[in-house]
Amino acid sequence: GGAVLDDWPIFRTVLDADKVINVPIAKHHSLARFTGAMKNWYGLLGGRRNRLHQRIDLSIADLATFLQPTLTVVDATRVLMQNGPQGGNLADTKVLDTVIASVDQVAADAYACALIGARREELGYLGLAQARGLGTSHWESLRRVEV
Repeated sequence: GGAVLDDWPIFRTVLDADKVINVPIAKHHSLARFTGAMKNWYGLLGGRRNRLHQRIDLSIADLATFLQPTLTVVDATRVLMQNGPQGGNLADTKVLDTVIASVDQVAADAYACALIGARREELGYLGLAQARGLGTSHWESLRRVEV
């Protein structure tokens, strides 16, 4: 029932799970600008995923609406800063030694995108997800603990 996604093949295991922990790697993405928690759901899809790139912000928001994790843990220990998603040059990476854990996948992406120099306002899917009530892109309003 999404704006872009209606019927799509997906790995059944995630649908049968009691709890789902999403563990994306933070990186630059040429179309989405940043890929983290919400874009990571593409990995569960079968079919011709390249079709989803035509309306990438809507398809990411659709996936995040359908797949809401119990916990998101963003790996930003070494981040692809440009030329993503494939990269191909070690000079495109930066060691940040950061891990972000959140029960709010929207907040996790909003925080993590800044690590590559992206602003949350540049990521259309964050605004769409927030408008759908999936979380907040204003991570500053949440209780944070830094360790």
